[in-house]
Amino acid sequence: MKLFVIAAFLAVAAAVPSSYKPEYKAPSYPAPSYPAPKYPTPSYPAPAYPTPSYNKDNKYADITITSQSDERNLDGSSQW
Repeated sequence: MKLFVIAAFLAVAAAVPSSYKPEYKAPSYPAPSYPAPKYPTPSYPAPAYPTPSYNKDNKYADITITSQSDERNLDGSSQW
């Protein structure tokens, strides 16, 4: 019986006319001009940022984090 209902549904879905419009044409864009325009070189020097250092806290050197969980409940509460 279920197979009959599914087959009937698919038959109705296949018989519905499509909303696809074959007369639609994709927009056309002009080709880019080459060579690309030249922009002036900036007159200011590039900023020099210090190299970031990621030092581990040596106070807890023997502790390694192996997992983390973050639970979100449907009522908006959470447990981390």
